[in-house]
Amino acid sequence: QKIYNFSFLINQNYSNFIDCGSQFIQDSYYILMFCIFAISREFE
Repeated sequence: QKIYNFSFLINQNYSNFIDCGSQFIQDSYYILMFCIFAISREFE
């Protein structure tokens, strides 16, 4: 029972970490696309 609770706690923290990471990846993806767009405008 104790081991089950411990693994449940780890799974919860892990999924929270994944949510935070995917949000960060989404934000940096949009920033990257904006930079590529700005650079491509510079070379036209």
